[in-house]
Amino acid sequence: MPLNEHPAIIGLPPFTVKSLPKQEFFALLESAGYSVSATMPSGKHNCLKYLFSHKKHNSVMAVYNPANDRIVTAYQLD
Repeated sequence: MPLNEHPAIIGLPPFTVKSLPKQEFFALLESAGYSVSATMPSGKHNCLKYLFSHKKHNSVMAVYNPANDRIVTAYQLD
């Protein structure tokens, strides 16, 4: 499914993402040509930040909460 047709995507580009299960979010971005380029701690509630890169589009930053196994927010960087 193209990113702009997914019900969790708001505006494209740039876009923000509503909360999604981690595996669904990863599959969505990978199907659009993004790949994880970095992982870092976010400092809140043991969350992690993932940076996704794309050859043609701006990167996407996503915040993952392991307590509920969901991406709680994600946005395309300017």
